[in-house]
Amino acid sequence: MIQSRFLLVCGVGLLLFATGCANLSKPSNKTSFYTLEYAAQPMNDLKPLPFVLRVERFSASPLYQTENIVYREKPFKKESYSFYQWRAKPEDMVSYFLMRDLQQSGLFKAVLPAAGGMPATHLVFGNVEEFLEADQEPAWQAVLAVTIVLLGQKEPDIMKSILLQKTYTATETCKLKNPQAVAEAMSRAMAQVSQQMIRDIHQALVITTP
Repeated sequence: MIQSRFLLVCGVGLLLFATGCANLSKPSNKTSFYTLEYAAQPMNDLKPLPFVLRVERFSASPLYQTENIVYREKPFKKESYSFYQWRAKPEDMVSYFLMRDLQQSGLFKAVLPAAGGMPATHLVFGNVEEFLEADQEPAWQAVLAVTIVLLGQKEPDIMKSILLQKTYTATETCKLKNPQAVAEAMSRAMAQVSQQMIRDIHQALVITTP
């Protein structure tokens, strides 16, 4: 009888030990962070202009005011991942990369961030309309839509100060069905949209140049 109880206690102890080890070895849900990554492209075919631009912090549509990666599987339904996130909110990433690309284009006397203390001749505002992973067949897609407004600082009439207002869209196919591929595709979309924005900003300013 004593031997049977001893064996029972040992068996329960081994079971609890094994369960504890299994829980310790089981990986916890870890959040993965993603960002945009692409090289700014030179625009040697355009002439530099003597203007100072300030890129203000962009806003975003309510659905995209989050670091969580937003995805759409069906019409009228959008969800977001809990453990796959952007390193920063879409509006901050888009405004940062546009500012960086404007700076590296060499087309303007200076390009300042929103917190820049120097005076600017023109301001760039923007709103992220779409920034999501579209889960459709046969492949996922990264969808980006951004509206920008270019304002002249010296024009007192607000209507006349608007030199450019335009929405830019890009859709890039993901090579795989995972967040890493979404980040890569969104980077290509941002590179495409940024190039178009810079050319249009440059053209709008050329028209105003005496």
